[in-house]
Amino acid sequence: MFNQLAYKFTHYCPQFMNNLPLILLTIHQHALINLTLNPSTSNNMTIQTQLFVPTQDTTQIQMTTSDTRHSNTTPGPDHFGHFFETWLGEQNRDLEALIAAVESKPESTQSQPEWTRSVSELVSRVMRHYENYYRVKSESVRNDVVHMMTPAWRSHLEDAFLWIGGWRPTMAFHLLYSIAGLQLEAGLSELLQGLSTDDLADLSPTQLDRIDELQRQTLREEKALTESLAAHQETVADSAMVELSHLATEVIRSDSVTRDANSVRERVDSELAGKEEKLGEIVREADHLRLKTLKDVVGLLDPVQAAHYLIAAAELHLRVHEWGKKKDGYGNGNGVVRPANRGVGPRLRANVS
Repeated sequence: MFNQLAYKFTHYCPQFMNNLPLILLTIHQHALINLTLNPSTSNNMTIQTQLFVPTQDTTQIQMTTSDTRHSNTTPGPDHFGHFFETWLGEQNRDLEALIAAVESKPESTQSQPEWTRSVSELVSRVMRHYENYYRVKSESVRNDVVHMMTPAWRSHLEDAFLWIGGWRPTMAFHLLYSIAGLQLEAGLSELLQGLSTDDLADLSPTQLDRIDELQRQTLREEKALTESLAAHQETVADSAMVELSHLATEVIRSDSVTRDANSVRERVDSELAGKEEKLGEIVREADHLRLKTLKDVVGLLDPVQAAHYLIAAAELHLRVHEWGKKKDGYGNGNGVVRPANRGVGPRLRANVS
């Protein structure tokens, strides 16, 4: 048990590495107390500590996306912005439902299977909302990728941390490690007693290994998309664009509307349309990776762990969006955001006082 605790701390709590001697001393003291109170448990007992230092990337991360619900009308930026507000409301309702679910754990062990099934159904429903979210975003990107990359409904704070129109897929793992570390720290005394915390502090070594493997794979795919976007951005200075910018300048200097001017305008429209189409493909691929990563992470967790993870994801998105809007001055006149998408504070454990 103790080597598993050390494994967990060093795997997804690298921020605790500076305090590792104190952590191990605490575990050792608890072990001595346990052996003193229960001498029979000391037979053939060997306490080991296994340290694992994960590979870390230093990418900037941010959890924020822009999406809408399905509509019979053609999704455009303004239409999308309206439904983005609807999505925030839906995400807040999902958040409240998830919190209520994890806090309603029955005391009777006989009732727990039914409780777990209900939590699993709720997690599936929330994931369907995310799938719809990205489906509609894909439609909107296909119609107007440029405006979808710089939307008015997003705050400047969110814009500063975006990656190809949304959150970095590898951010999903940073989020998981952060909330798991906080819950592990909060539930350490229970874990030392061999009790379950029913949250992300209970991640098994097998789960951690699979999560680490998925993170490495996601990082490779994310890097490939980053390079693809960089290569496409460089095409703004390709020979066709340089030639057209020169021709357009000559038209402006001639100060006349001629057949050549119309021809240049048509060529510019055609060239930009091609670049926007390719940009849209890259954004849709990035959104596909975002959704795939979210589903894969949730798929590695049990239903209750997945609920805790989705709570943390929703809280982070809603609060960062709210803080960003407040900084931009979208409030009630006093710089305070209206509580339409209220949400809740941090919940590190299923049962809180």
